[in-house]
Amino acid sequence: MRPLPPVVLLVVLAACDSADREVAPTVVRTRTATPMQTGFSTADRFGMRREEQAPAAADVVAFDFDLPPGWRKLPTSSLRPVNLEAPGEVAVWVTSMGAGAGGLDANLTRWRAKVGLGPAEPGMADAMPRRPLLGGDALVFDETAADRSKRLVGLMLFAADRSVFVTMQGSPEAVASVQGDFDRFAASLADATPAPAGSSSPHGDTSGTMPGAMPGMGESGASGSSGLAWTAPAHWQAQPPRMFVDAAWDLGDGVRLWISTLSGDGGGLEANLVRWAGQYGRPAPSAAEIDALARIPVLGQSAAVVDLTSDGSTKGMLGACAMLGPRSVFVKMDGPSDAVRSRRAEFQTFCASLREGP
Repeated sequence: MRPLPPVVLLVVLAACDSADREVAPTVVRTRTATPMQTGFSTADRFGMRREEQAPAAADVVAFDFDLPPGWRKLPTSSLRPVNLEAPGEVAVWVTSMGAGAGGLDANLTRWRAKVGLGPAEPGMADAMPRRPLLGGDALVFDETAADRSKRLVGLMLFAADRSVFVTMQGSPEAVASVQGDFDRFAASLADATPAPAGSSSPHGDTSGTMPGAMPGMGESGASGSSGLAWTAPAHWQAQPPRMFVDAAWDLGDGVRLWISTLSGDGGGLEANLVRWAGQYGRPAPSAAEIDALARIPVLGQSAAVVDLTSDGSTKGMLGACAMLGPRSVFVKMDGPSDAVRSRRAEFQTFCASLREGP
């Protein structure tokens, strides 16, 4: 058997004098460090509007934590810098996003949809418990599906500079059996020092450094760090790049459009559409509704187009999801519904203009 590396620390906590007090099991102090991805992410699908520039590929989201006994590490990604499986096939993961991440109500709606519950109502979070997490005060979510097929327990931390989500999901019985370990795991989470410069990224084209400006946007043939090129109308106002967004424009009248990319299928078409629906206060689409979505050509593939606009000035969006195999490309137009719908032709023309860069 290979010896454990010296960086791994085994901590054994002994029982207290009271026979009734639970004895904490052996845990392993470990670290995860996953390169940040400069393409599309869950954070942007939640409507994140962080204005800082994306970090270079060498920057990482990293956490130290205690690994409970019997838990195992799974492959990580920019979406899940911590990705674990607890006994009973219980999934546990951590997601770190920019400030706000779409807001508390939108994220509550997203989690509620996972267990078949309706959208979060205003003020619902006020009655929910809180727990310390990473030096802040996190909201505690704990809901079980009506058919008892799934239970989701999670912590939501909204700090000034980031949002962190710690999620546990599985059958109600299995989740209950590891609840104590989950609580200790969450309490052990701590920020770790980023990996040194020069670290490689597993995300291929989407791991490049975001440039400080996007010259040429608003003109024909502009290209971005994603390796894509496009033709954007000259009257669109290019916006500075931000985390998880390859390129963005202000179209006027409160309408914005942006492009994001993600490795692989980006979580899958259905997951993305469910999140978008929750963000705009709509019920999760059924499989039949997804199959019936309109399709437009994007990068030589047939991309599903979702219309989440409504009458009047209520916020809405048009979105296109192109699943291309090695990566996925997402185009979103967001703003007052009437203004977004009036630009539908521009949206489709822009999507059709997308091509691989030089």
